[in-house]
Amino acid sequence: MKYLKLPLYIKTALYCSLATTTFSALAEELNFDMGILTSRGISPNVAQYFSRAPRFLPGSHTVMVKINGVNRGSLVARFDTEGQLCVDDDFLSASGLVPLNISAKETCHSLQEDYPSAIITPLPNSESLELFVPAQALDNNLLSLNNVIKGGTAGLFNYNLYASRSESSGSDSRNYAQANLEAGLNFAEWTL
Repeated sequence: MKYLKLPLYIKTALYCSLATTTFSALAEELNFDMGILTSRGISPNVAQYFSRAPRFLPGSHTVMVKINGVNRGSLVARFDTEGQLCVDDDFLSASGLVPLNISAKETCHSLQEDYPSAIITPLPNSESLELFVPAQALDNNLLSLNNVIKGGTAGLFNYNLYASRSESSGSDSRNYAQANLEAGLNFAEWTL
């Protein structure tokens, strides 16, 4: 029987693709030993919750938000009992997305209801959230006054110090010192 001779790079690619599919299949669902969990006082419901894809615990969490590959900063995001992102207009406008006029009575609005092609990837191990949304979901008016935080209180004190000394043979030494000080205060939108 003759064996098919493949170049080394094709064999390597085949092995890597097989390994990748094996690891992705393993990552889909985890099984926990319920006996060990109950002996340590951990509810089996916790095992069921974490046996599926990575997700946040229910409630509000401060996360780093990345939208279409662009960092949008640290925001407070709310998650439901299944670990799914619940959006409101405040979250949308703060993250640079078009507000959807979501009713305050709605307990958990899914972004995918309005944008079915949106991909939401929770990364609880790094306290971050990645969203890939269509272009029409992006708010191109990020410089509007609604996206500017104003007010607050701040103080500022800057200083520069410079000193030098010069000596030469046969003459007196000279000393020179200079200090530049700058102070400022911002209180209730007043700059002093």
